[in-house]
Amino acid sequence: ESPNFESFVGSIIVLNALLMGAETDVRWGCWSYFEQVFLSIYVFELIAGFGRSGLFFLSCENPDVQWNWLDLTIVATSTVDSWVFPVIRAVRNEFSGADIGTAADNSKL
Repeated sequence: ESPNFESFVGSIIVLNALLMGAETDVRWGCWSYFEQVFLSIYVFELIAGFGRSGLFFLSCENPDVQWNWLDLTIVATSTVDSWVFPVIRAVRNEFSGADIGTAADNSKL
């Protein structure tokens, strides 16, 4: 990993944390677009790590194994929550003929 890439990802993490703080105080309909961009960057970083190291990325011999498992867990759960569940809901609603409904209704699969 190059220092430039590490700095870029570190900057993204800081920016994401700042925007999460702002999101709690400012109501704005475009926050989800930023969240999708951040998640895309995190997915890319994870794929790059696997591509660079292969299975060693999650191996106990890797000195960063704890951080890599933490990254994998956070990115995987965020991906399921942000990308997989909405697709499942959309497909289910398409085949059932139901309306999308409220956010509370959509939180249930």
